[in-house]
Amino acid sequence: LFWSSNLTGSYLKNKVKDLAGVPFVSGISPASGMIPTDGVTRIQEGYPIGTFYVYEWTGLDKDGKDTYKDNDGDGKVSGGDRVMKGQAAPKFTMGWNNSFSYKNWSLNMFFNAAFGGYRLNLMRFTGCSINGDSNFITLREAYNRSVGHSDNPRYPSTSVVGNDYEAASTKWLEKNDYLRLENITLSYDLGRSITKFADIRLSFSAQN
Repeated sequence: LFWSSNLTGSYLKNKVKDLAGVPFVSGISPASGMIPTDGVTRIQEGYPIGTFYVYEWTGLDKDGKDTYKDNDGDGKVSGGDRVMKGQAAPKFTMGWNNSFSYKNWSLNMFFNAAFGGYRLNLMRFTGCSINGDSNFITLREAYNRSVGHSDNPRYPSTSVVGNDYEAASTKWLEKNDYLRLENITLSYDLGRSITKFADIRLSFSAQN
């Protein structure tokens, strides 16, 4: 049995140093009408490129409604309450290749991974919020973990009225770490002594 393994990795660290007097540059708005028009990311001095600009979700209040941290102290949820949190780009990426061979058989597996990045899950927001075109929840999780259906609710009641649904908030900011098997190939070699005319390799490959 022969085994060969190769591991490569990259660490990414960046910080904006100077914007030539511009306080910040707003990112795009990926879902018009769902999130603030100035986008959900900002390029700002002192922060990595791709940092999210969101409200800080603080849980549900006694009425079972979403609450957010009042960072500017004006007593209400407003644009001044948004803060820089997390970053879209991963801090570390990795590739790991493994090759095995035994007699006429060979197996190759390639893994890749990324760690340290975040995503703003707007699909989950849409499925767990009573707004938009459907005006009702469409994910089972939002029902099973809602007020009145869970001892530890994360979502308002399905009959809530006047809840403040904020897509650009830490409630929908999720770690984007992953390790996956990207490709696997199993092969078998048939020599000329068997085929009588040429060496042949039969392979089965799957891509993720």
